[in-house]
Amino acid sequence: MAHWAKPGVKCICLNGDWFDCFCDRHSGPGKGEVCTVTASGSYGGELFISIDGYGDKLFLLSLFRPLIDRSQSDDIAMFKAIANRGLAQNEIQVSEDA
Repeated sequence: MAHWAKPGVKCICLNGDWFDCFCDRHSGPGKGEVCTVTASGSYGGELFISIDGYGDKLFLLSLFRPLIDRSQSDDIAMFKAIANRGLAQNEIQVSEDA
């Protein structure tokens, strides 16, 4: 099964409360914490990752999102391309007075 979680990829944790399969609380990354994937795999149809700093603990992949590291100039270039494509398709004119 293809997914973004490969060793070395940085991700953001969406969860802050961690429980094991016996409903016992255990330590894990905090909500919003940036983590580094060390391994990934599946078990019982679910995708799991292990992350740097938490030993052999496994975490559900669905509780993390990849961190996309872009510069502001990359964002501006992307939005300019989208705007220019929209202008060409719709022939919208943007005036200085708007």
